[in-house]
Amino acid sequence: MRRRKMVFPLFLLLLAAMACGLPFIGTTDQTTPVPAPATSAPAVSPTPSASLDIPALTEAQLKNFTYFAPQYQKTVQLTDGKYQAGSGAEFFLAALQPEMAFGDLNGDGVRDAAVLLAENGGGSGIFVSLLAMLNQAGLPVQKAAAFIDDRPRINSLTIMDGRIVLEALIHSATDPMVSPTFAVTETYSLVGERLALTRFSSQTPGGLERAVTIRSPVDDSQVSGQVRLVGTVTVSPFENNLVYRILDEQGNQLAEGPFSVESDGIGGPGTFDHGIDLSAFSSGSRLRISLSDLSAKDGSLVMMDSVKLIIK
Repeated sequence: MRRRKMVFPLFLLLLAAMACGLPFIGTTDQTTPVPAPATSAPAVSPTPSASLDIPALTEAQLKNFTYFAPQYQKTVQLTDGKYQAGSGAEFFLAALQPEMAFGDLNGDGVRDAAVLLAENGGGSGIFVSLLAMLNQAGLPVQKAAAFIDDRPRINSLTIMDGRIVLEALIHSATDPMVSPTFAVTETYSLVGERLALTRFSSQTPGGLERAVTIRSPVDDSQVSGQVRLVGTVTVSPFENNLVYRILDEQGNQLAEGPFSVESDGIGGPGTFDHGIDLSAFSSGSRLRISLSDLSAKDGSLVMMDSVKLIIK
């Protein structure tokens, strides 16, 4: 009877514990399991960018590639950087120059390349072109070309901030073909299917750099109506006038005119801050405005800078 009285209160305690949702701890081996504390989902490692999975172009790939030689309009398969065929009037030689550059040219995060291809058709001329080589799934694809000069002397070739920068000696109007003396720095950007010359600087015979720099607006600025170009020149142009040109995305010239520079004296540094009317262009148009100094002697390019704008 006493055992029943002890069991009954224990039974009531069990019912109360179950009603309150509390685990009951008894004298047996079986216990009500306690739920494990909730945990946050494990962190998921970010998926690597697709560009990280694409192998970089190699010098060996570029030296053993099938190129389209732009000056002679021939397709050639290079072997160790060289192609040669024919003789006499049929002779043709194409060869890569030793300078190569690697870097992203089209903003996809993948390293592309720039090379220099020299072409010779049997005469004394050796015509050198700059080629933009895109990286598509780890393979080189020739995209665009720009002619540099006949027998230039290349000092350096680099890719910086998506642009190809070439430093070289090219021929002025008075140079003998075997001895170029005109020191230039040419900057190219890949624009669609073409290489556009977007900046050009040179040196005076005394070694002073001739350069025009547009400081405002910057590339891809949205503008409307009249845009003001603000910047500097290291050497003031002839009669303190530059030439402005408005180009479309394909490089077609849409307008041209004089653009004045303020200078303290002939040949000294100068500044500019003037407007160009863009009201005739529709919203969404993408334009490039260049400011150039042309030689008063022969009309050749002396210095140039440009800016890419979007009409809003």
